[in-house]
Amino acid sequence: MNIYKQKLSVTDQVKRLEDKGISFNVFCKERAEDYLTSNNYYYKLTSFRKNFRKHPDGVNKGKYVNLDFAYLVDLAIIDNYLRGIILEIALDIEHYSKLKLLHRLENDEAEDGYSIVNDFMISLGQNRQVLEKRILEKANSSYVGDIIQHYNGNYPAWTLIEIVSFGDY
Repeated sequence: MNIYKQKLSVTDQVKRLEDKGISFNVFCKERAEDYLTSNNYYYKLTSFRKNFRKHPDGVNKGKYVNLDFAYLVDLAIIDNYLRGIILEIALDIEHYSKLKLLHRLENDEAEDGYSIVNDFMISLGQNRQVLEKRILEKANSSYVGDIIQHYNGNYPAWTLIEIVSFGDY
């Protein structure tokens, strides 16, 4: 099924929200248009409406119950703050887990930094090619391109952790 939705102007977006039962008592329509123009976009903002009840029947069947545009704005702001917090946590986890790994390797006299990477790459099986492709895609990167070209696939641990994404790490 091919569903084609018409592009809407900001004014039409506000009208569509109103048609769905979203009110503009706390956050007036003019402010809503400004908000949708300067702060957020319709698709993302309206995704939060799914958290609210709709009238099950009657003249307002399918329209939202007591949902003001301001509530969607509040949820978008909370979502943004939460994403920022989660990003900070993820960056800290990445940094400290890499730090711990490198300290363990430094204290292991039997480990040269290359064998652990080789063992890791072997453990990936068929996924090894996927990781190697992702690494090679960064070969022209100003941040890690020189490292990739210098080691040409024979990476020690301290370089591999710099060139792979956190997800691959």
